[in-house]
Amino acid sequence: MRGAVEADVAIVGGGAVGCLTAYLCARAGHRAVLLEAGRIADEATSRATGLVIPGGGSSFFEMRQRVGLRAARHVWESSRRAGLELTALIRRLGITCGLAPRDHLEVAFDSDHASALERDYRALVEAGLEATWLPSSRARKLLHVDGVVLRLGGGASLDPFRATLGFARHAQRLGAAVFERSPVARIRRSSKAVEVVSAAGTVTAARVVVATGLPRPGFSALARHLAEVDDFAVILPALPATVRRRLAPPGLSVSERSATPHTWHWTRGDRLVFRGAAMPAAAARQRDQLVVQRAAQLMYELSCLYPDISGTQAECGWANRTARTADGIPVAGPHRNYPRHLFGVSPGTAGFASALLVAKVLLRWLEDAAEHDDEAFGFLR
Repeated sequence: MRGAVEADVAIVGGGAVGCLTAYLCARAGHRAVLLEAGRIADEATSRATGLVIPGGGSSFFEMRQRVGLRAARHVWESSRRAGLELTALIRRLGITCGLAPRDHLEVAFDSDHASALERDYRALVEAGLEATWLPSSRARKLLHVDGVVLRLGGGASLDPFRATLGFARHAQRLGAAVFERSPVARIRRSSKAVEVVSAAGTVTAARVVVATGLPRPGFSALARHLAEVDDFAVILPALPATVRRRLAPPGLSVSERSATPHTWHWTRGDRLVFRGAAMPAAAARQRDQLVVQRAAQLMYELSCLYPDISGTQAECGWANRTARTADGIPVAGPHRNYPRHLFGVSPGTAGFASALLVAKVLLRWLEDAAEHDDEAFGFLR
């Protein structure tokens, strides 16, 4: 980014939320400029699971208790629609990202979490939302583990890095300007515009969308709404067919309800990805050591679920730093302390479709067409 540019909206952050917002804005005819400090999709997006999780991965019963039935149903249905729209959009645009449909299973092993999962199922049915309950006998036959399962249809998996690059390219084709290696030094606002200042240029726009995920310096009022979390993942080498048949089948993604939750699914090439061991964000100097420790921990925890993989070494492990909201619901909208700013955060547990959901809500705010139900994604919920 060099020189002075004028736009309708400046977007800070080139992850999934930023690139989808740029695409939707450009498609709607708005002049959009996106600034990314590093490379597009090269941080949290590239380390994500790429799962499209129906309902956004949050407990519907707990959500209903916190925000009420109307808002909970709106969040759930919006998340499910966003997943269906995302897969249809990727196919229509011809984005090559390994898109594959897969149902999502939530599994609980101990009695307390099994009771909580069953409460979720009953709350979903009472709200008229689609869900299927699998008792322990059917769960054992399907997953080869002892537990109960809540099955949700309409999910998918994809390569989040390639998907995000695809949306960035299509945003450019529609007229959006996308700049890499352009860290934002400061954002100045006046009564009529905002100026987004990088090292070698300035974008003047009517609004700015901050889609960096984690709270940026200068936005201290957001700290109580968002938290930095590190979670970890391992990918296994290709396993023999005899071992694969005794694990969770392909075509499904699985998340575990427990005090230390995990998520797992198969990728292309018969490789299993196992994720978990979340913790508050650690210092950068500890990252490499933590990856080694947490990778060993995850392999041990996976072998407790599936003894057949005991002795298997992970092909590689990695860490991902994401923003989490207290209730697991995405954030999309303004904050009263920052006029002309909009913020978009897709929690790391919510799945890739929540990025499209956030981008759609942000576009409505940009067009002054926000709906009453969009308050469910605001800071004052």
